[in-house]
This record gives sequence, structure tokens and C-alpha cells, in this order.
Amino acid sequence: MYKHILVAVDGSSGAQQALNEAAGLAAPGTDLRVITVVENPFRSIMPAEYGELYDEERLRKVLLESAQALLTGIRKDLAERGITAEVRLVDLSRIQDSGIAQAILHEAELWPADLIVMGTHGRHGFKRMLLGSAAEQVVRLSTRPVLLVRETAMGDTRAAGDSLSDYSGRLFSNWPEAEYRQH
Repeated sequence: MYKHILVAVDGSSGAQQALNEAAGLAAPGTDLRVITVVENPFRSIMPAEYGELYDEERLRKVLLESAQALLTGIRKDLAERGITAEVRLVDLSRIQDSGIAQAILHEAELWPADLIVMGTHGRHGFKRMLLGSAAEQVVRLSTRPVLLVRETAMGDTRAAGDSLSDYSGRLFSNWPEAEYRQH
């Protein structure tokens, strides 16, 4: 049914579940592209506030390396399931005026994707208002179908052994603070 499925991942368990759904939708002949977007870590704050504490370039490097490791692991796990996928890192870390949702929509337009698949945390109320939602923005602005997979406890929607390796939190976990703090 879908020829080009774009999956946006961020290392969360919701993104992992979305990837599993996309893999299940990928029929023979379907092209699957998995992207992750690295945003400027200081985009929403004034650099002057934290510029003395953090080395922005070192933090950017750690973000990019972690994102690449995430994509490499995803490609490997999909290949083990017999699914070929293209992976792409979208680097917004030096761009102030673009957000994650806009980057996902741009990738979907350029490729062109028939379907966008994303995970969502299912936040509501005050948390959603404060944190915003890239998934919500993609749904509102997309001219393509969007499948949102709500984050659930792992295993709630799949049989045991039917999911990809756990990437939950891998993009942002295990970063020694000293790696990107100024010395």
C-alpha cells in the first residue's frame, strides 16, 4: 500500500514502538527511511545563560555521535529482520530557526514519503503545553498521512520477542556530564 515510509526516531521507547509499527507495514518493495533530528541544544534558551557552563561544540559532537550510533543500531536490527532501511541524520544543531517538526516535514517532502510514522508520549494538559509536541505539529502541518504510535509500556502491544532491540533513552543516556561541560 505505501511505497515510501518515513519513520522519525529520537531514542525514546515511543519511537521504538513506532519503528516496529512501520516495519510491520513495510511490504516487499516498500522503501523505509529512518531519520533522527539533532536540534541545537541551546535553541530554546539564551546561549549567554549557559555558555560559561557548557562547551556548545563538544555537546553538539556528543549529540551527533549518539544520533549516528542510534541509526546504526536501528539499521542493523532491521537488517537482522530482513528489512532494508535507509537511515539519515538531520543536523539542525547550527540552525536557530528550524525545529524538529519542520525538519521531518521537509524530509517527507523531499523524499517523497507516502506515510510519516512517529511515536508520541501521549502527554496532555499542562505538560503538553510546556513541552510542546513535534508529533502534534507534524500532524497539523503535514500534507501526507501521519501514523502516531502512542508510547506504552514495552510489550503492551506486541508479543514477546517481536520488537526491535531496546533503544529507549539511548540517544541521551550515559553521557558523562564532563564530556560537554567546560573545564
